[in-house]
Amino acid sequence: QELHSKKNEWHKVWEEIRRIDPEFASLKQTAPLSISQLRKLIPNNAAIVEYFIAGEKILVFVLTAEMSAPFACELDVSYSLIKRRVEDCQYNVARKPEKKEKAAWLKELWPLEKLWEELIAPIYSVPLGKNGKALEDFPVWYVIPHGQLYYLPFHSFWKMDKGEIVYL
Repeated sequence: QELHSKKNEWHKVWEEIRRIDPEFASLKQTAPLSISQLRKLIPNNAAIVEYFIAGEKILVFVLTAEMSAPFACELDVSYSLIKRRVEDCQYNVARKPEKKEKAAWLKELWPLEKLWEELIAPIYSVPLGKNGKALEDFPVWYVIPHGQLYYLPFHSFWKMDKGEIVYL
């Protein structure tokens, strides 16, 4: 009873604070944005790409200003494998590189190419919404990683395309 009474009192105090000083209240109590609110914040040339780890599964969600709902899919790669790739990247980047030819340097950074293949390629050319645009059609991406993916330099992911290096 007393706990219920105190909770009601607390809610009344917060209602009063929101009425008197909404800005202060917004700093203390946040609420997630709705999809429509989020879409209004995304520039027309951009896409939000969010990765979410669920056990061994890696889920990816993409949203653009034009989409009414996020595109979602499960990647065909295990989280354990990606964690090993993260460790490989950290090891190779942390080492002091010797002066080498471009081909030798790229060979040492193979995890970045593999990560492109495993985390980006499966969603890169897939039509995301009714307009048929794919992620490759958006020059700006806001990547939201999860779990070990926070340690990845997404901007350094690369692939070979017609003999040239293409970065994310």
